Amino acid sequence: MYQDSPKLIILDKINSTNSYLAEFLGKNEYLPEFSQVLAYEQTQGRGQRGTIWTSEKDKNLTFSIILYPEFLPVTEQFYLSKIIALSILNILNEIKKGFKIKWANDIVFDNKKIVGVLI
Repeated sequence: MYQDSPKLIILDKINSTNSYLAEFLGKNEYLPEFSQVLAYEQTQGRGQRGTIWTSEKDKNLTFSIILYPEFLPVTEQFYLSKIIALSILNILNEIKKGFKIKWANDIVFDNKKIVGVLI
């Protein structure tokens, strides 16, 4: 059982949900684990190696979830990325076959990226 209930922060437009969370937590603010930041529009989403992602308003799922994986040593945190990618893949392939993982963090369909996971 959680000590505090997860929070849901909904924003109309933001540069990046991930950046928002980093700034929030950087101010020594606290959010319970599994809290989420959701944006209807994201103008500078973050990807690997500095890639920027933009989204059309109301046409994408752009959100970040706060986790505190204290049970997992830093050297093994790639397992978190793997389990999340495999979980998304399994769910999508139940709906329609043909989704694949482009390691380390992309889900593709018909050679087009449809999901990016940043951990």
